[in-house]
Amino acid sequence: MGASRYSSSYIAALLAVVLGVLLAACSGASNLSNVDITPGTISPNGDRVDDSAVISYSLSRLSLISITLSSNAGVQYPFRRDERRAAGSYTALFDGTYYADPPGPQKRVMADGKYSVLLRAVPVDESGNILGTEERWSGSITLRDGDTDPPLIRNVVSRYPVISPNGDANQDETDISYSLSKKATVTITAVDSTGASYLLDPPTARSAALFSHVWNGTSSGRLLPDGNYTIHIQAMDKAGNLSEATIEVAIDSGGTPRLEITKVSFSPVSVLRGKELEVEIRVRNSGTVPLRTMGPAPGTPYDTDMNFNFWKGADGSPLYFERSGVWRVGVEWGLAGRSYPVRWGLTKDLSDLQPDQEAIITGTIKVLIDQTREVYFWASVVQEGVGFPGGRVGQQKIVVSY
Repeated sequence: MGASRYSSSYIAALLAVVLGVLLAACSGASNLSNVDITPGTISPNGDRVDDSAVISYSLSRLSLISITLSSNAGVQYPFRRDERRAAGSYTALFDGTYYADPPGPQKRVMADGKYSVLLRAVPVDESGNILGTEERWSGSITLRDGDTDPPLIRNVVSRYPVISPNGDANQDETDISYSLSKKATVTITAVDSTGASYLLDPPTARSAALFSHVWNGTSSGRLLPDGNYTIHIQAMDKAGNLSEATIEVAIDSGGTPRLEITKVSFSPVSVLRGKELEVEIRVRNSGTVPLRTMGPAPGTPYDTDMNFNFWKGADGSPLYFERSGVWRVGVEWGLAGRSYPVRWGLTKDLSDLQPDQEAIITGTIKVLIDQTREVYFWASVVQEGVGFPGGRVGQQKIVVSY
């Protein structure tokens, strides 16, 4: 016969392992040992004195662990449910709370009283198949002076059920208001239809009062995609009571508004006082959404004593005011009386400037400056209600002759 596939030493070692397992089984060697609860009495009220207990135990084999507390009335509070643990020593921190009925992760401090504790260990193999007899350990723990008053979140209202964060000043954001019944740490998240969670407001200590969170469709400065979102408001007090309230908010037609100036020219560079300075500004919509604009239209003449509020309607009110959400280009100069007094719309017909669309804005400014012979002119993007993104561009020194 050929040589044996296994050496005699390997077979002997294997037999020794098998024999050891059989002897351990016959001798009644315990899988679950060193079980303890310290301290035996806790007061979960947030004062940091005996607020929680440590449940410790050891396992000699891979097992499924379950820990259940039961009241004198027979009400059960699962603490661990068939959790997989390898051989070793473990500790579990019990803070006196349990998860209440859904919906939402509502956590509550258990009522004062004495509770029996049952710890079960079921040995399993790597595939989860039960290999032996379940072992149990019974003990008890007492709760006293617990804070069972949870922080309640009431009156949750969103100003808009749908927002369109695209910089047009039309429902770009919503105010989510709510009230809190007691001091707690509040966290606000948005969860999309796939279950992905986005942090809107990090854990923050709040008092018992009314609050409002402004949401513009972003998380960590990044605009979230269009879709339906559930806003989760969670409040946890010092004792561990956790409450949650939700409200639905959708994002529709969201996008990033951005306007870039690609060229600026002022000519001539030397102008006689009372003559016109010709201006040409080229722009491109480098964002992802259309940009609304308003007059005065390109080509509208100005002088250095005018501003965009010069033109009035029949009732005497300005035709071209600072309307939040619209985009224009502006021109300013040294000694100008206000920020960018000259402003023009982006398109000749004042229609929206579409993404990737370019436009050339031209106009004239009659120079009436007499304070100095040398004046710097420059241009900027004007996002009304926001500011002047991009700052000064195309600065040009103009010599004024008299």
